Amino acid sequence: MAEEMKEVLLSLEERGKVDEDVCMRFIVAAKVCLKQKQSDILIDAVTNHEVLLLDTGWELLPIICPYLMNTEDRDDVSYENCVTLLELIAKVGKPKEIVLGLLEQIDRFLDYSVFLDFINPIQTALCRMETGFAKSLDIVLSTIYAHVKTIQLPGYETLAEEELLLMTQDTNYRRFEEIVVILMDFVSPFVFRVVQAKKDNNLNNNMLTIRRDIELYLLKLLDYPLVFLSLVDKDDDKDKLPTTFATCAQQIMKYFEDMNTSFTNLIFYALNNNVKSKPSKQEGPVGEDASSAGDDADSCLPEHGLACFAYLTLSVQLCEDQFPSIYSGQHVFQAASSYIINLLQRPQAYAVSKGLDLLNSTVHDVDDLSLPSKWLDSKDYMQIANLLITIMIRCPVEQLRKSAVSLLKPFIKKWEFKGRYQLLRKQLRESNHFGVAGYLIGILKDFVHETLQDTSSNSWFIGQHLVDLCQYVFDLPDGAESDILEQSDKIIAALNFLRYLTLRDKLEVNATGVWTHLNDLDEEYLQPLHKGLDLSIAHYELKLEEIQTKGAKKDDRLNVSVGGQDLPAMPVAQQKEVLKSAQFTFDLIASLLGRVGEVISTEKRMQKDPKLCS
Repeated sequence: MAEEMKEVLLSLEERGKVDEDVCMRFIVAAKVCLKQKQSDILIDAVTNHEVLLLDTGWELLPIICPYLMNTEDRDDVSYENCVTLLELIAKVGKPKEIVLGLLEQIDRFLDYSVFLDFINPIQTALCRMETGFAKSLDIVLSTIYAHVKTIQLPGYETLAEEELLLMTQDTNYRRFEEIVVILMDFVSPFVFRVVQAKKDNNLNNNMLTIRRDIELYLLKLLDYPLVFLSLVDKDDDKDKLPTTFATCAQQIMKYFEDMNTSFTNLIFYALNNNVKSKPSKQEGPVGEDASSAGDDADSCLPEHGLACFAYLTLSVQLCEDQFPSIYSGQHVFQAASSYIINLLQRPQAYAVSKGLDLLNSTVHDVDDLSLPSKWLDSKDYMQIANLLITIMIRCPVEQLRKSAVSLLKPFIKKWEFKGRYQLLRKQLRESNHFGVAGYLIGILKDFVHETLQDTSSNSWFIGQHLVDLCQYVFDLPDGAESDILEQSDKIIAALNFLRYLTLRDKLEVNATGVWTHLNDLDEEYLQPLHKGLDLSIAHYELKLEEIQTKGAKKDDRLNVSVGGQDLPAMPVAQQKEVLKSAQFTFDLIASLLGRVGEVISTEKRMQKDPKLCS
């Protein structure tokens, strides 16, 4: 084979040019060299006679690619030489032709290792282009991103916080770590072109198109995969290097800054273009959501990417000086609301975390009672409250549940009284989780107290408006047959609220209207609750007696049904603890019922005999 390649080179020297015959003979010799694992001969030939690659680069690409694939029988020497050959082709061949040829081979060989090997040659060929660069760059960036989306995220949405660390051992996670670094380096020279054109005052239409394509490409990387990965370092160790993804996020924001991208336009994109958040798809690859960007940057920017950009700007405060401080907190929150919803409705923990952080950052800059209630005519703002409650109940990550709990009340407090009323009414009416209902009742109690302390004319948490809300507070769906233990969180909160009302709002004032409807409340709520509590106490005492009786037998593991649900088989001692805990809850409810009754009786006696007041 060495002789055949020598003949090709000899013909080249004799003719002084690369004609069609030399090209054909060189292609045949190259095929044989690779097949017989004599790639060193091929490398020597093209290194000393680069002119051969000028007209044969296109034909060589499909010959080289199979030897790049990561197969069991791959020859390492041939692989390294083929990578070198690709670089030589990119440096010598016709750049536009080579770029299209490389993209064609990427689509043909859907192999991750081949894809990575093509990145540098594509960059080299692109940098050599003088005409048609903008169009070629657009095609290249779209093709590269399409391959990034084929890498699946690790399935981690059900992992607890500590378990999320296991994700870093996933193969695809490590692929993302590798590829995002490579892609940051890949786009760097093209960003530099834009920056240089800006310095030279040469941002013509062609260069603006290039900048737009790069901006869209960076937003797409934020859209997938970066929005679903951790982009901040929560470790307090300042000497510890930042994570790969945190570094890449910082680099992306620096690229935006260097290209003089309008941070304001991106933050306000959804608001200015009336972009509505789409329901999250729970099935299929994350990167295939309808909310992801299309190829036309003018018609649609990627929602997840914009949301991640807003998070990095407003929460992480990367390049924060690029976003002017002239906008009010209300306006920024309004602009960010679509992005917040977009993130909170995702199943992935890191996306939800970004949404909570973005909500916290934007709500923090809004004054209490400053958001107009008319904004709630849009479903977006109601949806934020719905999503917070969903996270409180269903999110498997404890820290995210706690964050959602801590944000719900501040979020509601930002609205004027009518808006607060609308939000609480909707959530109390639709809540089917008694723990959440109890928490909402606690918020309602605080708003009633604020109203009674206030000298303004607010009437949304007193009088008939409050009475209307109370129908969802003092509610036993099944009357005396209700499961008191299951509903205990709501019942305890409701009784505490009623006790507050009767203590704070005297009968002769009756600003809240509670005394007007006290008889109905007693008949429809307190009496059934008394009866249901007595039945529950008797039931659990009987169960405890049964366990104590059966516990004396040899089998110390029993199945017990409580509240219609079978408890898992557990030792007798543990079952006793469970039932005694239930009895403690009943004692607390009984105590609250007694205190409410005492307050009501005392207030009525004082009204009948004013002398008791002295």
